[in-house]
Amino acid sequence: MSFIKELKRRNVVRVAVAYAVIGWLLLQIADILTPALLLPDWIISAITLVLILGFIPAMLFSWAYEITPEGIKKEKDVDRDNSITAHTAKKLDIVTLFAVIGLAGLIVWQQMFPSSNNVLDDNSITPQVVENNQETAEPPAQVAPITSVSDKSIAVLPFANMANDVANEPFTLGLHDDLLTHLSKISALKVISRTSVLQYKDTTLPIKQIASELGVANILEGGVQRAGNQIRLNVQLIDANTDEHLWAEIYDRELTTENIFKIQTEISQQIAAALKAQLTEQESKSIAKIPTTNLEAYDAYIAAQQLIEKRTGPALKEALALYQKATTLDPNYVDAYVGQAIAYRLLNEYSDLNPIESQALSEPVIAKALELDPLSAKAHLVNAALLDEKGNFNEAEKEYLYSISLNPNIAAAYHWYGHMLRVDLGRASEALEFHRKAAELDPLSSVILVNVGWSLRSNNFMEEALVQFEKVHQADPKFPGAVNGLAWVNDDLGNYAKAVIEQTRAVNLDQGNILNRFWLLLHYLNINDIESATSVLEESKTISPNYVNIPWQEFLLAMNNGDYLTPKRQFLNIVEGSPDRINRNSLAVIAGLNRDCTLSLEQWQQTSPNKFRQNYQSNAAEVFNDLSIAWCLQEVNRAEESNKLLSAIEKIIQIGPTDTQGFFQKMGYLAVSGNSSQAAQVYADIVKSKRTRGWYWVDHLPQYNDMRQEAAFIQARQQLMKDLKEQQQLLGQLTNPDSSQ
Repeated sequence: MSFIKELKRRNVVRVAVAYAVIGWLLLQIADILTPALLLPDWIISAITLVLILGFIPAMLFSWAYEITPEGIKKEKDVDRDNSITAHTAKKLDIVTLFAVIGLAGLIVWQQMFPSSNNVLDDNSITPQVVENNQETAEPPAQVAPITSVSDKSIAVLPFANMANDVANEPFTLGLHDDLLTHLSKISALKVISRTSVLQYKDTTLPIKQIASELGVANILEGGVQRAGNQIRLNVQLIDANTDEHLWAEIYDRELTTENIFKIQTEISQQIAAALKAQLTEQESKSIAKIPTTNLEAYDAYIAAQQLIEKRTGPALKEALALYQKATTLDPNYVDAYVGQAIAYRLLNEYSDLNPIESQALSEPVIAKALELDPLSAKAHLVNAALLDEKGNFNEAEKEYLYSISLNPNIAAAYHWYGHMLRVDLGRASEALEFHRKAAELDPLSSVILVNVGWSLRSNNFMEEALVQFEKVHQADPKFPGAVNGLAWVNDDLGNYAKAVIEQTRAVNLDQGNILNRFWLLLHYLNINDIESATSVLEESKTISPNYVNIPWQEFLLAMNNGDYLTPKRQFLNIVEGSPDRINRNSLAVIAGLNRDCTLSLEQWQQTSPNKFRQNYQSNAAEVFNDLSIAWCLQEVNRAEESNKLLSAIEKIIQIGPTDTQGFFQKMGYLAVSGNSSQAAQVYADIVKSKRTRGWYWVDHLPQYNDMRQEAAFIQARQQLMKDLKEQQQLLGQLTNPDSSQ
C-alpha cells in the first residue's frame, strides 16, 4: 500500500482538513468576541500560535492512533479486519461539514453587519443621487461629542505672575508651557493643550465651570515669582466636582535650569500619584530629562515660544533667531532645534519663504533633533509633517503614529495626521476620529474645531458640519476658518449664491489672506460668474503678485475661456524653476488637457512613483488624478496598465460616500471605461440633484469628449445653465435686496 493511500486510510488527510477548518472557525469567533469581551488583542495571536503548534502533534496522533469501540489504541495493535476507520471517516466528514457551514455563516454575518472598527464602514453606502439637498446617510454613533470625563483628566491653568513684573511674564508662561509638556508625556493622563487653557488666563470663572468647559475632572493652578537668583512656585491640584484640594506644594529654589526642570518633574510625579496615574519606566525617564543646563538658552527658548504663537512674519523671524540663539548657547538643546523647524514651516505659510526653501531649511534641524533625542515626540511629529508635505505618506503615517505613541497628549499630532488622512489619503472616517481626539485635548482651539467640521463634511454629514462651523463662528466671530467652512458646505449642497456670500465674509475678515480669495474665485466659477472670478484674481495679484497659487488660478480662468496652451507653457517654465510636487501635478493635469499624455505621465510618475511601481493602487483622495492617468495610459497604448488602475478606482467607487464628488468619480470612471451613455446618465442625475460643484471640468477634459455627444448630457447641461442663472439672480438679490423690488 502506497504512503498516500495509507494516509487516507488512517484519516490523516481528513483530520488535517477538519483541523484547518475548525481552527479557522475558532479564529473568526475569537476575532468577534475579543473586542466584545474587552480582551487584550494578543489573545488572537496566542490562539493562532497554539493552533500552529498543535497541527503537527494532531497529524502524528492521527497516524499513530485509532479510535475503536474499546477506546483509543495504537494503530499497530488494531486488527485491520476490525478497523472502523471508514466509520470514523464519515464522522470526520460530518464534523468538517458543520464547521464549514458555521464558518460560511460567520462570513455572511460579518458582511451584513460589519465591525465598527472597519475604517470603510462610514463610506460603505452604494452611491445614489441625493435630491432636494436631503442627506440619505445618518452619522454613526461615534460622531457624537465625547461627554464622559475621566478621573485622570487635568487642565493646568496659566500661572499667575506673582512678581507683577512685565519682564517676568515670558518666564511665567514658559514655565507653564514646560509643565504641560511634562504632564502630557504621561499616557495615563488626559492633559488639555496650551491653546485652550490659555483662554483662562486671569479668569474669575469658577473652577467647576472651567472644568466643565474643558472636559476635565481636575484643575491645577498656581503662581510664579522670579527674583534675582531665586524662584518660588506654588501650585495646588483641585477636584473640580468637590472643589477639594487634592494636593498643594510651595517650591523655593535657587534659579537654575536644573532646579526648574526638577520642580516640573516633582510636580508631574505628585499629580500622577494624586490621580493614581501609573507612569511607565520610559515615562519616568522622559519627564526626568533636563533639556538644557544653560539658563540663557532656556530664556531665549521660552521667549521664542511666546513669539511663535503670534503667527506673523516679523514675530516668526524673531522667534527663529531666538531658537537659533538657544542652540548656539547649547548645541544639544533638542526642543530649540524643533522650534526652528516649526518656525521655518510657519514662515512658508505666513511670510514669503517658499515651500522648497522651507523644506530645505527644516529637514537638517529636525534631523539634528532626532539624532540628539530619538524619543522626542515633537521632533517625530514635525518630521511627519515634512514627509507629509513631500508626499511620502506611508513614512509620514508611521511617524505620526510613532509620535502619538511617545506622547498621546499632543493635540497637533491628531490634528495634522487627521488632515493627511482626509486630504491626501481619502480616509475620511479615520480623519474624523483623529480630529475628534484632537478636539478632546484642545476643546477651545478654533482651528481644530473647524477641522472637525471639515471631516464631518468629508464624511457627507453636511447638516452636522454646518452646525459645527456655525458653533465655531459664534464662539470666535473674527476667525475666518469657520466662515470658510460654511461657504464650502453650502457649495457642496448647490447653494452657490450663499457660498459666495459666506466666502466674501471670510475675505473681509482677513483681507491679506490670498487663499480665502482663491476660494472665492472657485465659488464664482461654480456659479458660472467668470467676470467676478477674474476680478478676484486681479485683486489677489495686486495684493500678493508672487503668491504660489496665482498661476493655477490663471490656468482655471484660461481653461474656462478655452485657452489650454498658454497655461501649459507657463507651467513648463514653473516646473523647470521649481519642480516640486504641486507644480508637477498641475503640469500633469494641464498636459492631459492638451492631450500631451507623454508629458502628463512623466509628471505623474515623478510625483506618484509608487503608483506606477506597485500595481496601480488608488485611494479616495486620488481618484480624479488617477482617472486622468488611466485615460492617458489608454492614449499611449498602455491599456493593460490603464485597466489595472480602473479596477482599483472601481473598488473605491463601490464603497464611496454619497456626496457630490462620489457621483463625479463614478461618472469619470464610466467615461474613461468607455461607457459614455451611462456616464451621461450619471451626469444628468448630478444636475438633477443640483449639487454640481466643479461642473466646468467636464466641459473641458478630453476624457469626456464622447460623453459630451450624448443626448442625455446635452439636455442636462442646458438645465444646469438655467439652474446657475437662477443662482446668479439669487446672489444679486442677496447682495442688493433693493434690486428685487
